[in-house]
Amino acid sequence: MSMRPVLAFATLLGLTMPACAAVTDRRVSGVAVAVRGDEIQLGNKRIRLAGIVAPKIIQYCRDASTKPYPCGRKSMEFLGSLIDRRLVRCSVKPDGIGSCYLGRRDLSAMMIESGEAIPARDAPATYRTLSEQAKSFRKGLWQGDFIHPDEWHRYLRRNPIVKTSK
Repeated sequence: MSMRPVLAFATLLGLTMPACAAVTDRRVSGVAVAVRGDEIQLGNKRIRLAGIVAPKIIQYCRDASTKPYPCGRKSMEFLGSLIDRRLVRCSVKPDGIGSCYLGRRDLSAMMIESGEAIPARDAPATYRTLSEQAKSFRKGLWQGDFIHPDEWHRYLRRNPIVKTSK
């Protein structure tokens, strides 16, 4: 018996495999914990939020009065307050980058809206618009001065912080 009629029938019923992009994404949900301003842990899986970059956990920025503050920690704490004891749903790619939601709200968009994260280079235009709005209202990182997290990370690689004991 030929498989052709069976495949044609399965296609009509929608029983064949979905497109490759959908097959590679894994859907996970549960109560998450903020690891950084752009990363969560859901069960035993770490997920980088798609489309955003947040200050590194040990990064400092300057507020409106030019006073240094731990913006990396603040960003992580803000993300933690958003997801605190709430159900988070994510669609995660094999590289660990995921689009995550609280109900219907996009976590990445919420972080950008608050000014606690900025759009990644490959972020959608909507994220850039949200970032411009946060900047105009001087929210989060935009209240003062900050070094782009990627630049800050590159600087640290070239100039590692070495702790010395006396």
